[in-house]
Parts: sequence; structure tokens; C-alpha cells
Amino acid sequence: MFVKDSSELLPSVSSWLDDVARDLSKYIELIPNSTFQVIGYVAVFPGLPDPGALSLERANKIISKLVARKINANKLQAVSGGEINRWDNSMDELGRAPNRRIVIQQKR
Repeated sequence: MFVKDSSELLPSVSSWLDDVARDLSKYIELIPNSTFQVIGYVAVFPGLPDPGALSLERANKIISKLVARKINANKLQAVSGGEINRWDNSMDELGRAPNRRIVIQQKR
């Protein structure tokens, strides 16, 4: 979803965001008091200064894109999922790619 080591979105994410916004809109219409956590994740490796900050920045980036698609900002909360799958010399770029992700879940 993201360019490595940044909160810049890959161009291919746009259609995914459209789908997510459509689904969230429907869900919010059915259950108006529902709220959602947007959880950002990163892969940790030597030289990444603050994985928590980057994961939160990623979550906020997704929220801004969803708000631009008419999702009420009050329905969304950015959360840092932090780090997963610590990087080592044996993990290549493809091995780290799944860590650059967002999870959206209904807040309980």
C-alpha cells in the first residue's frame, strides 16, 4: 500500500480506497453509531527512526483519503499498530512488503 519507509501511497491504492469508502458508507448508514480504527503497520529495520510514528502517519494518510471520499472524520480513529516482522539481512523487499499495510476494524 505504501512506498517503502514512507507514508506515500502507491497509485494502485486508489481503487481500494474507493471500495473501502463505499463499504464504510453502507455500514455507517446501517449502524449510525459505529466507529472504526484505522491501524497502520510498518516493518522495522535498522535506520528506521520511529516505527510508531510512521505507522500512525500511514493510518492518518488513509483517514485523510477516506474523508476526501465523504467518510465522516468523527467515525475514524488513527492507531499505530507499530512494528511487525523485524527486518534482517535474510528478508528481501518482497518479504517486507506485507508489513506496509492498514487494517480497518470496527471500534468496540
